[in-house]
Amino acid sequence: MAEEQRYLYHCDRCGELFKSKRRAKDDVICSSCGEHPIKPKFATVAEMPALDQRDKKSSYSIPVKDEADIFSMKKKQQRKNWTIICLIWVAGLAMITMMANKMSNKAEQAAKADVELDDADKAYLSIKEEALQKCASRFLMFVSETVTHSKSRHILNGSDLVLDINRYYSGHLMKNDLAASKIIKFELIESGEQPKVAAILRYTPKSGQTSRGYDFEMLFWKVGNEWLIDWPHYVRLGSMSWFRFSEDKRKNSPKRFKLYARELSTESLGLSGYEEYKFSEAYNNSNLPSQLPKSVFVKNQTSLKPQLANKFRKLRERKLKNHDVMGSFDPPRTIRLDVTLDFEEVEGETIMVLKKIHKMDWQTPPSETEN
Repeated sequence: MAEEQRYLYHCDRCGELFKSKRRAKDDVICSSCGEHPIKPKFATVAEMPALDQRDKKSSYSIPVKDEADIFSMKKKQQRKNWTIICLIWVAGLAMITMMANKMSNKAEQAAKADVELDDADKAYLSIKEEALQKCASRFLMFVSETVTHSKSRHILNGSDLVLDINRYYSGHLMKNDLAASKIIKFELIESGEQPKVAAILRYTPKSGQTSRGYDFEMLFWKVGNEWLIDWPHYVRLGSMSWFRFSEDKRKNSPKRFKLYARELSTESLGLSGYEEYKFSEAYNNSNLPSQLPKSVFVKNQTSLKPQLANKFRKLRERKLKNHDVMGSFDPPRTIRLDVTLDFEEVEGETIMVLKKIHKMDWQTPPSETEN
């Protein structure tokens, strides 16, 4: 039996499209609003036959079977979504487990390395701790002394430096309040002939004092079982007052100093075979890293210029590291020099001249016998 033909109608009242078997205009009732004002031009338009049985499930008329199919599709999509979520969760859990195992292995290896390191360096750590305690105790006894002779007992080569100690403290106050200073950096150096300790101490004024706190360097040398203070390094000892020497300009009267030197600049003067460098006094005080420089002339075609050039080249190549102790508050682009200076007359002008470089640092090891 041929399939019964249906027609497409348009409701003139509610605007809905609907299908009906009836042809008579008066008999057609809108399935949406129940009325039958039908536009005539739609009254005789037959429904386009479906090309496929699946096409008969149009959106204009959704049977119960279509709704069940849609519900089934939604359930399938939900199951798919949950499957994806579960897979992602399982993958994440597996990744976390792998990372935890990796970190655990690293921790075990690090712990094992630490144990091995402690065993290997146990003697060194013990020596370092003992050195720290003895150096701190030595400094406390040194600054607590109020008599020059008593201070010399805590100084390396103290008996040979009694005159220098007297001269220094006659022009400088003995700061006994430095006994409250604390070691903030400490380095045990066993390379070389003589073990030594480099330390940075921090002085903090007591409440109510107007002075400012600062850091300063200390160098200790081990002699036998004792640690003694490198006092010339501590006070930056020179043959005389740097200010008085530079002001007197006395010729043929060489003096030895521990100073900072700055490299040649484009503004440096050249004077009859001499080139100008800038030297400045070396304070052991982090609040005074920069001092007014003095012109010091170095003669060309001597071993002095290559020595300086080589030292400045090494300074440019080397960057100060955070763990470095010595030189942590030196002025930028300067080197430490232990030198002898004198005044000479060149081209009718009295100038300060570098006569000798004793060392490229200020340390006075126990083996040193040179004055």
